[in-house]
Amino acid sequence: MQNLNFSMPGSLTVSMITPWFQMRDLAQKHGIIALSSNYALYADMSNRMMSVLGQYSPDQEIYSIDECFLGLDACCVLSVMVCLGQNEA
Repeated sequence: MQNLNFSMPGSLTVSMITPWFQMRDLAQKHGIIALSSNYALYADMSNRMMSVLGQYSPDQEIYSIDECFLGLDACCVLSVMVCLGQNEA
């Protein structure tokens, strides 16, 4: 598993994979607040976004909850450009 760290200038660096029980003292000392994720909402928003993206290509491969690949042929690329306000190909 990749160890991802989050920090901002002048702040603490916190590893994403550090278990909460190991951070309790640090959290108390620095006022860190842990919030749980709302996976049901995230999944719902992901499904909506995948549906929107799927309108631009029949060739859609949903890779994960927040990633997908679209096959864009020339027709679809032109349609996307028009939708984005770029009238010239």
